[in-house]
Amino acid sequence: MIFASKPALKDQELENLWANMEALDKLARAHAFSWKVCICYNTKSWESHAQASKEIQELFVPVPTGPTLVLNVISYVALILVLNWLAGFSEEYKRFIALYSLLPTFVMGLCYYYYIFHQNMWQLTLSTVLGWLNNFAMAMAISMVSFTQLIFRYFSLLVLEGVLPAEWQGYITFPLSAIESSVQNTMLMLYALGLVLLVCCPLCCEGYRIVQDLLGRNTKLSRSEAVMEILYTTSQLGVVLQLQTALAMIQVQPLYRLVHLEHHICKGVYPTTPAAGLWEVWMNGGTLFFCNTLACVPYFFFHTNSCGSNVVAHSMWPHKSCIQWHTLHHVAHSDVYAINVPSDNDEKFSRDVKQYRERLQCSPFIRYSFVSDLAGFAMIFVVGFTLHYCGIGLFHVWNERSLHFVA
Repeated sequence: MIFASKPALKDQELENLWANMEALDKLARAHAFSWKVCICYNTKSWESHAQASKEIQELFVPVPTGPTLVLNVISYVALILVLNWLAGFSEEYKRFIALYSLLPTFVMGLCYYYYIFHQNMWQLTLSTVLGWLNNFAMAMAISMVSFTQLIFRYFSLLVLEGVLPAEWQGYITFPLSAIESSVQNTMLMLYALGLVLLVCCPLCCEGYRIVQDLLGRNTKLSRSEAVMEILYTTSQLGVVLQLQTALAMIQVQPLYRLVHLEHHICKGVYPTTPAAGLWEVWMNGGTLFFCNTLACVPYFFFHTNSCGSNVVAHSMWPHKSCIQWHTLHHVAHSDVYAINVPSDNDEKFSRDVKQYRERLQCSPFIRYSFVSDLAGFAMIFVVGFTLHYCGIGLFHVWNERSLHFVA
């Protein structure tokens, strides 16, 4: 009997080896197809782009939306706790992030998911968890494309720096305490913005109604829905803005639910949104192009993103002259994926651009492509100027910088 069991053991080992090879093959294909998506998007080969997206789609398995979001928030909070520990932040800062960022993200996330899905959010069967793990592994394989691009940009800039004059070669650092305090102050300011939104909740509902009326729809946003959505989006302030890459995540629905749905699950859209799903930033290389650099300069990321284009594009302004393509993208599920100015892909394939462009000429954001950038810069200036004279901002900590230059 002992000798008879050995072939069975070998068969089991071969079966396990084959299963591992299949898993590695799926990861490799997800990575390769993602490169194809990226290249086709940048070369505007839309047919090949669609085919590559379809090939990625086949590597994912369908998982219910509620359980996906629950597993997303649980795993994300765990990741940030580990990263904050590895980064060497102070104990006070780690406690602040745990209590005022991660805890609200976790608790309000679960509350909002229960508000939408009720008991369905807890359908965490073995097959659901395994399906989520499969999709998560595929997303990690895709993220390696973004991390590879980030590494390439980093070393390319090092090479470029080498040919610059010596007095231009170097970098600036700030004390860790200055960066920690800027993050804390930024979060408190955005929480204050969330409180303002709660007070102005009727204006948000009116802005939603104006958009729907202009599109000829009869959808309403109740005040109770708006309150829950404002609390939910404001609670996700720990999420950094994402790098917008190719549109595969929109076309591959299991991937979309895994990494971006948190940004679109609300009926409305609010300026406290982090503009990304919980895991989207990681999948995009952990950065918004030079977001890592911006995050190392206190308040700079807040000034350039959170209080600028994010406020302009992610608000339901209560007047039809302020309607934007990105407003429609959120409140009417418009198929315009570029922020406010339709891309070449949108111009070619979007049904809504063709259907609504004439109807939306009442808004200068639709008529003129430069208005969005102008409004964003104006918002950055006004908010930055106001906060500076309130004692908060980059120039109040600029004297703490340390210069590390060759000459």
